[in-house]
This record gives sequence, C-alpha cells and structure tokens, in this order.
Amino acid sequence: MLVGMILCNLIFLAFGNVVWSDKKNFAYKTYESNVLYLSFPQLNVEELQRQVEEEEFITSILFEAMTDDGVKLASFTTDEIPFGRIKAGHALSGRKDELIISEGFLERRRDLLLPEFGIGGEIVLGGKSWECIAIAAFSKADAFDALIGIRDFQEHFSKDVTVSLRFRNGTPLSKIRNLSYELEDRFQAGLAVMPMKPSGFSITEFLLDVSDILVLLLIAIINYMFLFRFALLKRTYAYGIFKIHGMTNMETMVFLLAEMLMLIFFSFFVSLSAYLGVGCLLGKGEVIWDHHLEIFSAFFLILLLNLASFLCVIFRFVVWPPVRLMRESVVN
Repeated sequence: MLVGMILCNLIFLAFGNVVWSDKKNFAYKTYESNVLYLSFPQLNVEELQRQVEEEEFITSILFEAMTDDGVKLASFTTDEIPFGRIKAGHALSGRKDELIISEGFLERRRDLLLPEFGIGGEIVLGGKSWECIAIAAFSKADAFDALIGIRDFQEHFSKDVTVSLRFRNGTPLSKIRNLSYELEDRFQAGLAVMPMKPSGFSITEFLLDVSDILVLLLIAIINYMFLFRFALLKRTYAYGIFKIHGMTNMETMVFLLAEMLMLIFFSFFVSLSAYLGVGCLLGKGEVIWDHHLEIFSAFFLILLLNLASFLCVIFRFVVWPPVRLMRESVVN
C-alpha cells in the first residue's frame, strides 16, 4: 500500500506540473507583472539608485531614456540581463561608451535600409559615438533598443527618464505604494504606474493546472484504500478485543487516523524528494522555495482526498460494537 501511495503522489506531482509547470512560468510572470513604473522630467539617477537599493524587496532597477534620434537606451544597475541572452559578443565590461544592441533594433534598421554595423563597430546615437560590443535578445517585458552601462547612463541622461522597479513576489502593495509616494515626492515624478495586484500564487490557477490529473489521482487513492481496508479486515478481531478491554470509538478513530497520517506524510515526502531530485538532474534546479505554496497546496489536496476516502473505510471499525467486529472477523 505504501508503495502505491508513493507512486500515486509521484505521478500527481509529475503530470500535474506542480512545480515545473509548462502552463505558467512563475519567474517570468513575476518579472513582467511585479513592476512599479516612474517617469521623471528631471532626475539624479545616481541618487535615486542609491535610495532604492536600500529596499530589500526591490529585485532590479531599470533606467530608460530616449535619445534625440528616437532610440530608447536603457541601463540595469547590475551586469545581469534578466530573461535575455547575448547572441553574439560579450557582456558589458564597465568601460565607457559600450553598448549592446537588441535584435529588434537591428531588424528595424535593415527595414529602413540604414547602414548596418557589426560587433566592434561604432554607431552614433543621440549625437554620441558608441562601441557595439554585443547583440542580444531582450525579454518582451523590456522594450528598449540598446543597453548601456549604468555609469554612462548617469553621465549622459538626466531628463525624461523612466524607471522600472521590479519587486519580489509576495511584497505587500502598501510597501510599493509607500515607496512610490516617497520617490514621487522627493524626485518630483511626472507619472507613476503600479500593478493593481502583484503576480503570485493563485489557488484557482493551481486547481486548473492539476485538474487533468485529479480524476486519476482519486482513482488511485480509491484503489489503495481497498488495500488498506483489506489490511484492516485482518485486524478486525484485534479491534474487537481492544474495545472489550475499554477502547472507545474516539480512541479507535485516533489510532487509525494516526496510522493513516503517518503513511500520507511519509509517502509524500518520498515522492516529493524523488520528483525534485529528478527535476534537478534534468537541469530544472529552480529555487524550490519559490514554489512552496504550490507544494503545500499539492500536499493538502492529497491529504484531503486521502482522508475523505479513509473515513469511508474506517467507519465500521469505529462505530461497530466489539461483538459485531469479532463476528465479522470470523466471517472474513
């Protein structure tokens, strides 16, 4: 029975996509949705950066500004490019006047029959010469044309700057609002846009994701509950003796419930360990704690279904008197 429970839980975790679901990419959804936008007619970039970096719930800061010739330049405060990758060339090294061009920007230049340039070449944007060191594919959430170093951005841009502040999942909106009000007041923001609700775990979305496998899970639970019932029938006489010697119905239920809970906890722990272990070996070693709500929800769903079936199985052993239990054991 225990082996059946482990296999049942493992199949549910795997085919229900509890953690590594193809239906939702939690990390990207968080990056795309959990963002506070602020626009400033005039901004001291370095000063704002210094203040925002003191907030532990902010995960990334993106500054953007438009050049005179209509090209949107951007800069992250770190060297990492979130959800983007360099297709040719290398990352920003910290040298002055370096620039990483987006694929979309190159395609638009080709469509307009503008002169092409390659890695290592120079391009004039906003009346300034930049060295192209890489071509990159940026995420759809970041619609800028080129990426430059933060020091270059601080030096060349202070007017009409847009700031995107990404924040952690689960951050209270009150914190986001307070930060927004503080920055608006101190740096005289012209516009502030914040999400109505941060992206995060939704029990409805979770149930929709696992709905396809729920029927199979219930069938599997019913099957191994028959095995549990068969094991209990072997102990019918013993429970009759226990009741003769003073075991109450409540004590009988607690005893059987403790046995079932031990099986549920142990089987789920083994199944989850195997599932996550295989996922890590396959290169899907995400930060598991980011999905703790999905894991807890999967466990409680399995727990509720098991307990519902379990109560149906143990009913007779709890309420029947000892004589009937002993007579039943003889019949069986």
